[in-house]
Amino acid sequence: MSVTSVIQSPMGREFLDRYILPFERPAELPVLVPPTTTNPGRMDAAFDYALRFGLAARKLCAPPGQLTAESAAFLVGRTDPILGRDLARRIQHARSLLDLLDDDLVLSEQAAEACLSLACLDGVVRGSSIHEIDPPRDQMEIDELRRLYQVIPWESFEPTDLLLLGPTFGLGSEMIGGAEADLYLDGTILAVKVGRKTGVTRDTMRQLICYAVLSRRYGVDRAAGMPPVEYVGVYIARAGAFRYFELDSLIDMANLKVIERGIRLVNDGVDPATWGS
Repeated sequence: MSVTSVIQSPMGREFLDRYILPFERPAELPVLVPPTTTNPGRMDAAFDYALRFGLAARKLCAPPGQLTAESAAFLVGRTDPILGRDLARRIQHARSLLDLLDDDLVLSEQAAEACLSLACLDGVVRGSSIHEIDPPRDQMEIDELRRLYQVIPWESFEPTDLLLLGPTFGLGSEMIGGAEADLYLDGTILAVKVGRKTGVTRDTMRQLICYAVLSRRYGVDRAAGMPPVEYVGVYIARAGAFRYFELDSLIDMANLKVIERGIRLVNDGVDPATWGS
């Protein structure tokens, strides 16, 4: 399973909701970039690539490492070596374009297409049909991604100490199907959301709490010597804005071990309600 599977399962939701403290959910923010795409999952992945390479271009973090899309070439190549090699060349071309990004506020059409191309391959890795690797060019989709990029408040991502792309949590991540959050910024675990809503959903809070609990129990890889995670937050891409929450306002910190073990049990398909029975 994974953190996503845990928070989407009835058993996982019921367990986490027993430990999430009552909190006031903030109001939705004004929408700066209305959704037009018919494939929100692809837009979400494409924006993630644009943001990560944009942050690296501004020297706010290290360049992205292994890309999810790069696994697509390997997976496809096992059954179709010719197509696998073609995808590998396509991925390298897209990455080379994105490695050339600078601190311009405008994402070029070519770079936007590169992000969308990689996002299609992400879908293959996550189980989409092989026929979705090369959809027709969609100008509305390209334009929407460029608008999302243009409203990013880059200065708000500038770290005092450390910004990490795709932070993981040592043994905790290994036990939960390779759990990886979106960003780590100076002691805060951040989720990046490109959905139609500009509020913070309860599923997002469950997800952030899972990552924060794992980080408190097992640390954040590549962040040795950093203070423990004290905050979680959401970057709401369609509003170009953040929402932050103190972790101890969301859970009783005395329950960290109980919550972490419950997450592992749900991940293993065991109902935490039967723990110890």
